[in-house]
Amino acid sequence: MTRHAQAHHGFARGLAAAGRRAARLSVGCAVPDVWPFRVGEAAAAAGVVLSSLTQRGAALGDVFLELVDGSRTLGSAQKGARR
Repeated sequence: MTRHAQAHHGFARGLAAAGRRAARLSVGCAVPDVWPFRVGEAAAAAGVVLSSLTQRGAALGDVFLELVDGSRTLGSAQKGARR
């Protein structure tokens, strides 16, 4: 097992212990619906050093269109913010 694979495996175990799941990507992984500091805590608990951490979310234009067409409401937007 390569060092990168060992780190990913340790990171996945740390996330699982925190009740979270990571999806492996071609470069790195994604942890949906979790605040970045929680991801950092899980990595630290697993002894994994993160080289970068990026928060991604819906683009502002997408959220606007969802609000306009009614598929997203203020309540659902606020509920989604509580990760």
